[in-house]
Amino acid sequence: MANDSDTSYATAGPKAIQQMMNTTVFDGNVDAVVVNGDNIHGNEFGTSKVPQNINRTKEFVGILNSTFIDTDVFVNMGNHDNGTVWSTAPSAVISQDDLARFYGVNEPRFGETRNKFLAYKDYESKKIRVITINTFDNPDVLDDNGKIKYPTGKFSIFTNSQIQSLVRALQTVPDDYHVLVFTHQPLEGYFGNRPYDYMTNINHDVVKAILQGFATHTNVSITGVNPEFATSVTADFTQSKGTLIGVVSGHEHRDDTVQSQNGVNGFLRTCFISVGQDRTVGESTQYAFDVIEVDHDNRRITFKRFGKGDDYSYGY
Repeated sequence: MANDSDTSYATAGPKAIQQMMNTTVFDGNVDAVVVNGDNIHGNEFGTSKVPQNINRTKEFVGILNSTFIDTDVFVNMGNHDNGTVWSTAPSAVISQDDLARFYGVNEPRFGETRNKFLAYKDYESKKIRVITINTFDNPDVLDDNGKIKYPTGKFSIFTNSQIQSLVRALQTVPDDYHVLVFTHQPLEGYFGNRPYDYMTNINHDVVKAILQGFATHTNVSITGVNPEFATSVTADFTQSKGTLIGVVSGHEHRDDTVQSQNGVNGFLRTCFISVGQDRTVGESTQYAFDVIEVDHDNRRITFKRFGKGDDYSYGY
């Protein structure tokens, strides 16, 4: 018998981790899996209780690794995963270093090139490069009151280290390869991220300029405006023969049609968690995930939806 969908993300989150096991049918039948952030709720036990959040994170990683034994798995970070969306007390959150260690992103695992959550790998038979970028590369620094200064509930930050890694990832794309990028939060200016009145985006303009330079095969010269997160990029993409398919994001809990800016396509896809939106536990609508197909020769990306929602195809 089917049950109604959960009304709380806190109660639905653990169920989503468990139902991930049912996707093992895809193991070995797809090139890669991208788990694109908000992998735990972060507040299901009350105000960000660290031991419980660590255990939930370890549960998520364990199930993910056992579900996809024979498939490359890219794990991204969302705003919920370290707990700072709920609390700014250092004792109530998971540090960025610990989170990276739990997820196993400090070292390459399947032949990818990696700088923590920023990772990329080529799939030679498909001529595709997959790149993940962390939209919450927020450092664990404290303010004058001893609180987390840059919580993920208020700041989305690209640090210089990650930005330089992105430049290298795009400058080394082989000829005739097509590039698909994944972020948890949409880049500023896409899908309502203007930013929100409570959100400050730092160095989003720099990342967008880099992607635009690669997409349009032009030179890039840009300096970040935030002195605490100084960065400067000079990159020549004029000789690049790669193609940017676009940037796939979540975060908004909804699907939308493509949005394009200066040659960079943005794709928004809904979340796996079964909350609202006619999502019914015990039926296929409790799920919502895509199998992504890229037709390299005809320059078309297709999101084939399993569960709630519809397929979406776009010629790039």
